[in-house]
Formats: sequence, structure tokens, C-alpha cells
Amino acid sequence: MPRTKKAAFHRGRQPKPKSDDQPQQRTEEEGGEKRQQQVGEKWKSYKFEDLPKERVRAFSAFYKPLVPEAEWDCFLRTMATPLPSTFRITESGSQTERTRAEIETRFANQPPVVIDGKEYSPVQPLPWFPNRLAWATTISRPMLRKCPQLRAFHEWLSNATAAGQVSRQESVSMIPPMLLDVRPGQRVLDMCAAPGSKTAQLIEKVLPNNDFAGSNGCVIGNDSDLRRCHTLVHQVQRLRCPNVVITNHMAQCFPSVYVTIDGKKEQLYYDRILCDVPCSGDGTLRKAPDAWWTWSPLPSVGLHPIQCQIAQRGARLLAPGGRMVYSTCTLSPFEDEAVVATILRNCPYLSLVDCSAELPNLRRCPGLATWPVREPVGVYSSERAKERAQERRAQAAANAAKQAARKAAKEAEKAGAPAPAPAPEATPVPAPAEEATAAAAAAAAAAIPATPEEAPLLASPAQIPLGSKLRPSHFPPTAEEASWMHLERCMRVYPHLQDTGGFFIAVFAKALEVVPERAAPEAEAAEEDEDKAGAAQADVAEGTAEAAPRRNRPGRGHRQRQRQAHDAIQAARLHPNKRSRAEGEEEPADEAPEEAPEEGEGAEEEDASEASGPEEEKTPEPAPSPAEPAPEGSPAPASVPSAPATTTDAAATATAPAAAPTAASKYDFFVPIAEGHPGLAAIRSHYGITEQQLPLSCLMSRNEATANNIYLVAPSVRQLLVGDAFHPLKVVNAGVRVFEKDRAASTNGCPYRLLQEGIFYLAPHLSTRKVLFPRHIFGWLLSARQLLLSDTPKGVQDMSLGSFVADLDMATALPGETPCVVCAHRGRNSVAIMVSKQESQALAHLYPLTVPLPSGSKKPAAATEVSSPAAAPTTPAEVGAPAATPSSQ
Repeated sequence: MPRTKKAAFHRGRQPKPKSDDQPQQRTEEEGGEKRQQQVGEKWKSYKFEDLPKERVRAFSAFYKPLVPEAEWDCFLRTMATPLPSTFRITESGSQTERTRAEIETRFANQPPVVIDGKEYSPVQPLPWFPNRLAWATTISRPMLRKCPQLRAFHEWLSNATAAGQVSRQESVSMIPPMLLDVRPGQRVLDMCAAPGSKTAQLIEKVLPNNDFAGSNGCVIGNDSDLRRCHTLVHQVQRLRCPNVVITNHMAQCFPSVYVTIDGKKEQLYYDRILCDVPCSGDGTLRKAPDAWWTWSPLPSVGLHPIQCQIAQRGARLLAPGGRMVYSTCTLSPFEDEAVVATILRNCPYLSLVDCSAELPNLRRCPGLATWPVREPVGVYSSERAKERAQERRAQAAANAAKQAARKAAKEAEKAGAPAPAPAPEATPVPAPAEEATAAAAAAAAAAIPATPEEAPLLASPAQIPLGSKLRPSHFPPTAEEASWMHLERCMRVYPHLQDTGGFFIAVFAKALEVVPERAAPEAEAAEEDEDKAGAAQADVAEGTAEAAPRRNRPGRGHRQRQRQAHDAIQAARLHPNKRSRAEGEEEPADEAPEEAPEEGEGAEEEDASEASGPEEEKTPEPAPSPAEPAPEGSPAPASVPSAPATTTDAAATATAPAAAPTAASKYDFFVPIAEGHPGLAAIRSHYGITEQQLPLSCLMSRNEATANNIYLVAPSVRQLLVGDAFHPLKVVNAGVRVFEKDRAASTNGCPYRLLQEGIFYLAPHLSTRKVLFPRHIFGWLLSARQLLLSDTPKGVQDMSLGSFVADLDMATALPGETPCVVCAHRGRNSVAIMVSKQESQALAHLYPLTVPLPSGSKKPAAATEVSSPAAAPTTPAEVGAPAATPSSQ
């Protein structure tokens, strides 16, 4: 059954016929939520009056007390306009100046564009971003894709982005990495990294000069969704940095990693941590206007607990003297200042940093010291939806009343009070717990206001009704707390200030002398007990903390206990010398690891059910098959086959994993390349690389038996991956690929071919398979992508078949051009470039044609035809090139 008909069958309706004059989009009654996703005509007619009135009223009731009264109308109108397009030039490398010069000469001086009678300005530099490296245009991204007048600019922007020369990123998204104050050589952790624009910005700070061998820094990008991790990998691969590791963990359970330093095993802490946590996304309404039709104040209340857990886990992993940035793309105080206040209460070693002097041209507002708290009420589209909400609220109130009654009974029993005598069977009397449950359910069902603006204001946590999602931490701090918290040091970026999205940033500094964390009050501890259990899971898995005590209660706690039992079993197998706290307690060795629930099932289930934020931000993390290696002499899990120890150098032998990953696992261990690897000698002789030029310690693979791909990793990344043989990191990707198995190895004698990803790091060390290309032939190769063998330099013609490096001969380069190397393949009758089409087009703009193509070559792409010989630039300003990238250096 076709996909369209299959979807229509599940919805119980007939599929709509496709036609050119009928847009293929479902109406709101048919379940279509993306009513504002289409571009072109719909965006041109987008007005504030088109928004759903009930959602706008609820939005106004929630946010109007938080925005200055004189600016409210401007704020609300700005939230209903499309978001401008922004991009940032890649800072690392030698091409940054040329990229900026090209933008200034080709696009910044263009006249305004008129679309449907409205004038749009060309690209302009962001006034607050240093060195004119970030640019913006008032044209939105949908219009940029569809407008014929902007096709040339859009093609250049797409090609430059694919080649890693620029990054398309929201302007407010650039602020947190800049305030993090990352310096070269530091360890940086991005706890919620996907889709990766901020991670790319951090990479440029850690490795500004691409000197990976002499840098001790690394960037760890983490995300809880495996699919988003692959998006993150694609984003950071454009920068081709060996100092990057991509992991897949729930941020609130990010594990501690131990490395061996001077023969001692020490926990790894991070100098900089970025917590750009999942949020309700109210500040992105300009980018995603379809969210207006589903907006509600409920997600900001439900996401508050998990945001606190993520931030507090980051605080524990932060090194003394380090800096942590907490940011959200929402303006709700429940997700912003309330979380910051909770962190400061529970982590006394943290303090807010005053960043008012940084980025002086950025217009911002200080954080809020107080805010109104209303009972969260959703926006209901029908009476039936409200009835279902009342039923859920009544059930929650009934459960809360039962728990309160049971707690009171237990306390009375501990105090020695006599138990009440049972009632006679003839006259049954309801138990006090049942009476409280019925009363609470009836009160909760009748207490739901009709609209959010009618919800009552709550003055203190004591007024929180039974069954409510509100917590005491949602309320503003007291006057005494506010005096030392200094919440005014937070930043609130409102959209109407500089035509941006909405954003919140708080910068923390960790004291050099860490004091113990504050113990939670008894009532708060009882309320948040299960939420903190998820953060403690990482320590239990390492064997550094004991499992939570058992409770005879089903539900989420039961799943949590199962997961903790599985982790304790794994920890005991990995660390057999460690004893549990309960002496003599027998280890439940008969539990099979594969029967444990998925890792992301328990910790996020409650928060995901409470919140209705963006789906990709709360997708539970898929759990891999258990593939943890077991120490020698310890029993191996039933689901993990044993494997012989890896034969490597002395350092790697002591730390390499002892078991190969299973075929069903989503994660593979990165193992060092052994000295006796059969392909290593062929690589060194074929490409003329000595061991000193390319140390064996920098080469790793995912599977030592096959080694289809060989990765180049920095020493800091290698230490992270193999420094602890039983590290708990689930690594999705690390470093850059430099070699790949060649299917035509029988014709060239080497089983591996070069890859463009790592050619910048290999090219300086190649003594063979590297040919200087004159400037005009180099331009031919980039423009045509394939040349006849007779049109190439003599060094290529005398070379055997296989991959090689085409190096620009700087003696023939134009003024202002910089060195460039690309990966190519020598065939029997032709030479082809081994670079993606978009990247080759970007490089062709960078190195335009100076001599017409020979007759036997392919015609250049449309994007490169603008570079005719007559228009070849002769000055550095005219040469203008996209931003620096390893491939263009």
C-alpha cells in the first residue's frame, strides 16, 4: 500500500487526490498541525490577525507581566513576524578574511530587494558580533529559498554551508558559546548539542589553528536522541576536527569518565560546559509560526524538573574554576530564573557571573527577581478536551491524596499511635484515605478555570492544590535569597530589541574550593526523590554509589529499580573488587541484562507526559544492546560474546577493550590500530608517510578485525576513549576519517584510499601521491570535476592508479589566494575530484577559472560559470573567498 493511502487508511478517511492547483496539506480538523510550514505565498500573507485568538490571549496573560508595559505591543507584534536569516563565518583557518571580503563586495552592497511591494535590506553585519563575522538579512529563510531574485545568494550560501565555510545559525544562538569564554586547549562538554550549530562554534574556539597534535582540548557533543546525534555528526563533520567526540546519553545521566594520569585513575572534569536544555521553545515562534496553534503554558511547567536535573548534573561535572552557561530559547521564568534559583540553592559552589560588560552592543534585559505564579491551565479547543483534562486532574489529585493519607498513617504508626479498630461488616465505613481521595478528586475536577487568564495567582507554595504540576521551585526566591542570588545578572533577549528570537542566558562560575551540596528539605526531597534517582544512575553504573533502596511500589519507581539493578550487575562485573554497601547481600546474577528496560524509558517518561514541548526535544533515548567488555577472569554477560585481547602497543594493550562490540549494537568501540595491522605498512609505503609524521597513537578504527575506516583522533580524544578500558560513554562518532578501504585495491596495491575529510592533516606529510597543479589546471579540476588524463600535470600521468592529493602550486596562484589541497582519483583515462558537488562549487568560487576549459572536459556547473577569464579577480578584495575550511587550506 502506498504511503499516502496507508496513512489515510489509519486515519479512517479517503486520501485526497493530488493536483497541481490543490496544495497537499491537511486542515486542522483532519489533524494537520503544520499549517504554517509552507513557504512563498503563505508567508507573504502572514499577519498578526491570522493567529488563533484564544492562543494569543493565553500568551498575553502569561507574558505581559514579564515584559515592560511600554514595550508590550512592540514585543507581541514582533513575535508574529518572520525571523530574519542569519549566518556566521567560520572563525578557524586562514580564509576568514577573504570570506568577509567576498560578502562585503558581492552581497552587502546590493540594492534592497522589493518583494510584493515590501522592501528588504541586503545582508548586514550583526552590530554586536565581533570582527563582522556574523551577518543577517531581513529576508526569512522560506522566502530566501523561493525568491528568484535571491537565487545566486542562496546558492552561494548553500554551497558555502555544505563546505564548512559558513554556518547558518540564529543570531541569539551565537550568544551562549561566546559567553562561555572557551579558550584553546580546554575540555568542553555540550550536554544537549543537537543539531550542532553551537557545538561547531565551540570547536572553532578550542582548535583555532587546526593544530590538533599540540592541543590538549576536546569538545564532547552529547544528545539523548540517536537520530539527532547523527544530525550533529553531519554538522560537525563540515569542520573536520579530530578533537571532537559525539555521544548519546540522557544529559541528566551523563556518566563520569575516568582517565589514567601519571599511573593514577582520576575522574575527568570539564573546563567549560554548555547546558542549552530542552525547553518549550516560546522564543522560536517567529521561526516556527505553526507553534502558535498549539501554544500552552503547560510545557514550561512540566519541563522545569528535567531542566534542573540537567543543569545540576553539569555543575557536578564542571571543574573547579570552570564556567557553565545555562540557556533556553524560551522566556518563561519557570524554565529560566526558577531553574537558576534552584541550581544556586542546591549547588552553593556556583555563582552567577556578571556579563554586562561583554558584548556591549548586544541589547538585553536583566533577569527577573520575581514573577507571578498561576495554576497552569491549558488552552482547550473543545469541551471534550476540557473534560479529559478535568479527569486527569481529578485522578492526579486522588493519587496525591492517597499518598498523603498513607504517609500520615505511617508516621502515626512510627509514633506508636494505636491503629483504628476495624468497622463491623454490617456497617461498612469508607477509610479516611478513600474519603480524602473522593473529596480531592471532586475539588480538582471543579477547580480548573475555563481559560489560562482566569487561573488564580498563587502567593506561596502552600497554596499549590493537590494534583498540580507546580512545585515549590517554580516560585520566585524570597527577598533574602534574592539578595545573594543576583538573578539580575541573567540575560533576557527579547525579540523586539534587535529583531531576533527570544533567548535566556545565565553564566555560572564554579568556586576553586567546592563545598558540599545543600541537602534538600524533607518535603522537597520526598517530592523530587524519583527525579534525582535518574541523575544518580550514572554513579550507580560506575560502582561509585549504591543502588537506591527497594520500594514496594509499581510504576516508574519499579522501572527505575530494574534499571539500577541491571547497572549494578554490570558495575560488579566490570569492577569485581568493589563491594556493595550491604555486606553479604547476594548479587542477583541470574538476571539477564537484555531483560532490563531501555535506559531512556524511566527518567523522561513522567516529564514527557507532563510537557507538550517540541517532539524532538523530549524523545526518549534509544538504548543499545549491552556491549560492555568484561575484565579478564570475570564472567561475561550472556548476550556479549567473549573476544581475545587486542594486540597493540604497550600503552594500548593495558587500556584497550577486551571484547568486540556485538553486531546488533548501535555503538562501536573505537580501538587503536595495532602495529602489526596488515594495511598499515601498505599505507606508509604507498603514500610515503613515516611513523614520526603520523603517529600510530593518533589512528583508531571502529572494528579492528575489518577496519573499513581509519580515524584520526587527537591525543586528548584518544585518552578519553581508551584511557579507561571500561568507560561508560556511548560514542557515536569521534575524530575525522582519513582512510577508507578501496574496492579497487588490487589495481593500485594499497587497500586504502584517501578521504577529503582528513586530507588537510595528511597532505603535509605525504612524500608520494601528491602532485602540484598549476593554477589554471587546478581551476579546471574544481570547475569540471573530471579531466582527461592528457590535460593533467605530468606527475599525474606517470602515477599509478588510485587516490592522490592535488596541491595548488602557489607559484602560479593569483594574488591573495591561499594554499588549497583536494583529494582526487587517477583512473585509466581520466582524473576525477573526490569532493562533494556542493563543496567543489564553493571551491570553484574561491579559485575561479583563469583559462577556458579544454574541449574534452565537462562543462562547468552553473554556479561556476560566473567566473569567466575576463572577470577573474586580480586583487585580494576581488578574489573574495568563502570562509576557511581544512579542504581549502
